[in-house]
Amino acid sequence: MLQGKNARRAIGLIAVGSALFWPGLSRSFDPNDAPEMVTIDSLVDLYGSVEFHHKQHTEMASCSDCHHHTLGNAPTRWNCK
Repeated sequence: MLQGKNARRAIGLIAVGSALFWPGLSRSFDPNDAPEMVTIDSLVDLYGSVEFHHKQHTEMASCSDCHHHTLGNAPTRWNCK
């Protein structure tokens, strides 16, 4: 039975290995797979829904520029959450 430092090391290796090989987590995203249009309605009670031309914006920025919470680094600017 693993104990102490060795147990923590084993758990860490299993966690990292699982993250690397888990389907979808290590998947790269292709902008060509992006939907043409997206309806943004998370604040529909306040502002109404918006039709967003997603495909057009994939030509302006990388996926992780906008989807930083799921595909890239967390934002560093004070006004980006």
